[in-house]
Amino acid sequence: MNYQRAVSVLLAVTAASMLVTGSFGFTSVSADRGVSVAVVDSENAYVGVSVCEKDNGNENGANPVKVTVTNQFSEQFTVDRISWSDSAHPNKSALNPEVTLDSGDSHTFNNAFGDQVVTVEVSDGLEATVNAEVQDRSTCKTNGVGGEAHADGDKQGKEKTETPEPDEEKTETPEPDEEKTETPEPDD
Repeated sequence: MNYQRAVSVLLAVTAASMLVTGSFGFTSVSADRGVSVAVVDSENAYVGVSVCEKDNGNENGANPVKVTVTNQFSEQFTVDRISWSDSAHPNKSALNPEVTLDSGDSHTFNNAFGDQVVTVEVSDGLEATVNAEVQDRSTCKTNGVGGEAHADGDKQGKEKTETPEPDEEKTETPEPDEEKTETPEPDD
C-alpha cells in the first residue's frame, strides 16, 4: 500500500466516523425543560412566607388567613401577587398588593383566604414564587422561618405568646437569650 492510498483510507474512515456519531452534524443544540425545585423551610430563605388561620372564621366555608412575607434578601423586592384556591370565594382568588419590602422588613396581609396553599409572587430585585401551606393558628410561625431573622443573618431571642382559647388565660413563655462573652483584646 502506498502513502497516498493510506492517507485516503484514513480520511475516509475519519469522515465515516464523524457521520456515524452525528455530533458534528449540528451547529447548535437547545433543550427546553421545566425546572421544579422543592425546598424546606429555611431561616436563610430570601423570601420568608407564613400563612396562618385567623381565629375569626365564620363557619360558612370561608377560611380567612393572614399571610406574613419577610424580605431576607440583600435588596428590596415587591410583593406583586398573593393567590389562593378557596371554593367559598370563587370570584376573589388573589390580592395584588404591590407592597415594596426593604431588606429585613416584614408585612402581614390580613385580607386573604385559603384552604390549603397560598402562593406569593415577588419581583423587582428578586423574581420568586413561594407556595406556603396554611398552618393552624396554634402552630403557626409568625414570619415563615424558624425564628426572627435579621438582615445580617444573626438570630436573636424573641418572646413568644401563645394564643389563648376563649376560656383560657394568656401566658407568655420567653425563650432564653444566647449568652455572649466578650473576647479580650490582645496587648501589644
